[in-house]
Amino acid sequence: MQQVSPSTKNKKNAFSSLELLIVIAIFAVIASLGLTAVRSFRIGTELSSSAQQFEGVVRETINKARNNVVSRTEQVAPDSITDIFASQTSGFLLIVDENLDPVVQLYSCKEASPVSYDCSNPEPVLLNFVDDIEISATLNGSVTCYGVLIENLTGDIQLVTKDVSGRLNAISLITDIDSNPFPNCTVEISHALRTNQDITFNFNRNDNTFERQ
Repeated sequence: MQQVSPSTKNKKNAFSSLELLIVIAIFAVIASLGLTAVRSFRIGTELSSSAQQFEGVVRETINKARNNVVSRTEQVAPDSITDIFASQTSGFLLIVDENLDPVVQLYSCKEASPVSYDCSNPEPVLLNFVDDIEISATLNGSVTCYGVLIENLTGDIQLVTKDVSGRLNAISLITDIDSNPFPNCTVEISHALRTNQDITFNFNRNDNTFERQ
């Protein structure tokens, strides 16, 4: 009977260098797939969460306007019926600008003229996103949509025509004379690490609707 030496047994039981390299490569591929899946999940979660926060702020503002809720920061001390109406909020201005901090700001407004509002009263509704979230607002996908004003009682949507920086006390709106039909204000929320998956919201001035596309 042929006997096998101990050294031969060790050679048969040990892994070769090639086999070790194959095992290491397999583990590397599995780890890479796992990290990619985790990264993709994080990006999707951040994008979805930001969109839900934005939609929640808008819908809360629309409901507040329709119910004619007086601004929480507005102090009303009227001496007459005329003063009561003069001090009431006429609507709410929603500004979306990724260059601002926070990127979504809300102001209560009082009507200064049929096409102009004083929106210099900030509301305690401020929204910011994580660093990789990007947001933009355009009129019909071309020029900048500087803001959306939601009127009290009716909840009608008005669009701001000019940059509001430094002039919140004289907000100009698009009128029937300016444009017919009215343009839509489209808000896009995207992630810097996933450029092919935007979440879009549309403020339709013609139908006075706010919808997620």
